[in-house]
Amino acid sequence: MLLYNKALDPYHTLLRIISIIIFGHIKEIESERLRIFDFITANPSHIEKMTLGQSLVIERNAFGKYRSAYNNFDPQILFESMKPIQQAAVSCLIEMSVLSKLENTTRLHVNYSMIPTELTAIVGDSHNSIPKDVISFIKEHLISLELLGAKGLKKASKLMEYKYDVV
Repeated sequence: MLLYNKALDPYHTLLRIISIIIFGHIKEIESERLRIFDFITANPSHIEKMTLGQSLVIERNAFGKYRSAYNNFDPQILFESMKPIQQAAVSCLIEMSVLSKLENTTRLHVNYSMIPTELTAIVGDSHNSIPKDVISFIKEHLISLELLGAKGLKKASKLMEYKYDVV
């Protein structure tokens, strides 16, 4: 059986990243945070597995509706498999001047004026494949979360090592 996994599709990755940037109203973002947000957008059921505290249990559990018997991958392996595709999408956006690397950091700056209007139209279309509830959850609960540390996004997502990060 052949399965399509949008997480590994470079065009869908580009669409997800642009959606995260536009709907999240992001001006600057760490590359690791963007990778985690992209993974969550491609795999919304992972939100249910995140450790986000008691106050978000109901909101988090609502993403169980995205579980699929066919897309049953180990999250860490899939996350690492997505890395080259995510890097290619970010490189493409840097080449288009939509994103720029900030010197001596892992942060990316967003230049909204360089996002092509055609791409903005696709992202804004209500029929695209980006789940709006996931983007809303990211915007409302995850953007403000620290990336590093014992209460950070890396630990909560369980996708990246966090123990050795300098906080």
